[in-house]
Amino acid sequence: MKSKIIALISVILALAVTAGGIVYASDNGKASDGTAGQNGTENELPGVPELISATADGTVAKEETVYIFTSADGSAEKTVVSDHIVNGAAADEIEDVTTLKDVYTLGGDVAFSEGKDGARVWKANGRDVSYQGTTDAEAPVKMKVTYRLNGDEITPEELAGKSGKVTVRFDFENTAYAIKKVNGSDRKVYIPYAAVTGLILDNEIFSGVAVKNGRAINDGSRTIVAGLALPGMQETLGLDVGDIELPSYFEITAYASGFKLGMTVTLVTDRLFTELDGGLFDKTEGISDSLAQLTDAMGKLLDGAKQLSDGLVALYGKTGELADGVGKLASGASALNKGAAGLSDGASKLSGGAKQLSDGLGALASKNDELTGGALQVFNGLLNTASEQLSASGLDVPALTVGNYAKTLNGVIASLDETSVYDQALKAVTAGVEAKRGYIEEQVAAAVRAEVEKGVTAAVREQVAAGVTAAVRSNVEEKVAAAVRAGVEAKVAAAVREDVRGKVIRSATGMEPSAYDAAVEAGAVDEAVQAAVSSAVEAQMATDEVKATIEKNTDAQMSSDEVKAAVENNTDARMETEDIKSTVKSNVDEQMKSEKIKNLIASNVEAQIEKAISETMAGEEVQSKLKAASEGAKKVISLKASLDGYNAFYLGLKAYTDGVAEAAKGAASLKSGSVSLADGAKNLASGASDLNKGAAALNDAMPALTEGVGKLNDGAAALSAGLSEFNSKGIQKLTSLLDKNVGGVVDALRAATEAAKETRGFSGIADGMDGTVKFIYRTAEIGE
Repeated sequence: MKSKIIALISVILALAVTAGGIVYASDNGKASDGTAGQNGTENELPGVPELISATADGTVAKEETVYIFTSADGSAEKTVVSDHIVNGAAADEIEDVTTLKDVYTLGGDVAFSEGKDGARVWKANGRDVSYQGTTDAEAPVKMKVTYRLNGDEITPEELAGKSGKVTVRFDFENTAYAIKKVNGSDRKVYIPYAAVTGLILDNEIFSGVAVKNGRAINDGSRTIVAGLALPGMQETLGLDVGDIELPSYFEITAYASGFKLGMTVTLVTDRLFTELDGGLFDKTEGISDSLAQLTDAMGKLLDGAKQLSDGLVALYGKTGELADGVGKLASGASALNKGAAGLSDGASKLSGGAKQLSDGLGALASKNDELTGGALQVFNGLLNTASEQLSASGLDVPALTVGNYAKTLNGVIASLDETSVYDQALKAVTAGVEAKRGYIEEQVAAAVRAEVEKGVTAAVREQVAAGVTAAVRSNVEEKVAAAVRAGVEAKVAAAVREDVRGKVIRSATGMEPSAYDAAVEAGAVDEAVQAAVSSAVEAQMATDEVKATIEKNTDAQMSSDEVKAAVENNTDARMETEDIKSTVKSNVDEQMKSEKIKNLIASNVEAQIEKAISETMAGEEVQSKLKAASEGAKKVISLKASLDGYNAFYLGLKAYTDGVAEAAKGAASLKSGSVSLADGAKNLASGASDLNKGAAALNDAMPALTEGVGKLNDGAAALSAGLSEFNSKGIQKLTSLLDKNVGGVVDALRAATEAAKETRGFSGIADGMDGTVKFIYRTAEIGE
């Protein structure tokens, strides 16, 4: 991780030096070596070269490096501050102020005591002091990173592993400003921070890299990208974007295959401006002179382009004469080629005679390879046969060769005892079963999930069925109660009517029951009588007899096939709804995450693996190998003895053929000399032929050369026209822009530089102490 950070920081600093001419130096050897002291930690942040030199005038200065660790979208997650107090005065004690939390020293334990107003007094003893801590304070520059895939915005997590056209954009917002006088008026002036970002793209993933407001360098295997932004500078200088744009962002576009991005590192500093000489802004009158010089130089460049075009016109007119000279060269080369061919033929005949003499003397030596090769072929045949026999016996050994057979067979003999064979078999079986662990785990997990899902479904169905049954029963009860009530009302009305009829008769009205009914219909019956009827009905409905009748009829209907079918159908329909399915799935998923289920799966997997190993070891194949081990050892010992005997014969034969070859070397030397002579003549002929071909090719290429000079002539004319356009749209536009408001731009830049110099620290600084601060943002990796 540290090596990645240092590589990216190197890229950033290189761009910063190129862009702003920054020069940084060491701290006179007084900085810590980066190792943790007694209060230190093994997780210290990597050192970053300071952008200022250590004090050399006997003062004390504080250099702060603020590390902002962000998510992939630039959101700050943690801020760590590394403070380095440069003890230029070699003081024994240094008074310091800091708002950091969890502070610990770097590069050795340094004691301190509490000073006034919460200050910290370090016991420096003439040395520098370095410490580190954390803070919740926000950095003055906010960074936001957005990602697009094929034009659509996407989160970093969703982008990981995707392919297509990718755009990554870094936006910077400057929140730090001061109110300064610019051209006599108060104006908001942003602290002039420069944000330099570096990242590394793997060329196996990214191609077609394009950068806006930055640069890309491709070294073949990776592309190093660096971007530069000046957030707030456009507003500070009051420049119109239509005239010139000072970017507050930079953007990368590339084609990705399986998107994956390492961390990015961004350096934010105002040192590009605080190092400027204040007197520089008092010399604005020289700018107009410089612009005049630039305009004059552009005029000379235009004149030079015209002269180039005129010269090519003249060259194009002379190509005819050049073509005549090339034709004569081709004729001379042809004559030389013919003479060299004759010389080569004579030398070849001389070489042929020498070859016959050498061949005769080397006839005996020529049989050496055949003889030793035949013997080696036989030996290899024996070794191949031995290898096949060993493989057929179930022994896993490398192919036997002349060089390895003895060592290999000794190892086989040593391994063919019962204990060794058993251990090898157990190891192989275990490895084979372990290779299937993933499959076993999937099968066991699937089986357990099926059982869990079955139980959850049954439980949920039981709850749904109970609800449906209750609803149906309630409906049935309402209908039964209504029917019983109607019957009771009829009976009660009849009884009351009989009682009324008796009373009427006794009162000698002469009214019959039918007449009473008619009287009721006609409204002639007293309301009290009708109320008595209703009261009697309610009394009957409240009796145990009537309630029992309702319960009995309800139970009878609930047991009917029609009602049971209605309950089953409603339950099935309810079980198919999305909310019930979601409930079942969420319950199953929750149970699958429980430690009980996980332990059940793990124990079942191990049991299955142990069972597979035991069954394989007890199988006929392994047992037969164990039984054959002892007999195999005896056969291998006999096989090695046979091969040793043939090896002794082969080595003796090889020594004999080496002697024959030495005798033939003298004859070969004579042959070599004649061949060298023939080769020299042949090379001369070949060179003459090449010269002839080259001259002919040059002669043939003259039309193309003439055409090329013509195109070059056209290109020079285009260059002259392009420079004219650059002068009108670039140089003249820049001159016009600065002529309009050069004083205002310079005064605003002066104010911004003053504001930067007044910014001395981030996490606190003692009065009278000089200070510098820089910010380093590191984004999280994506898909790494």
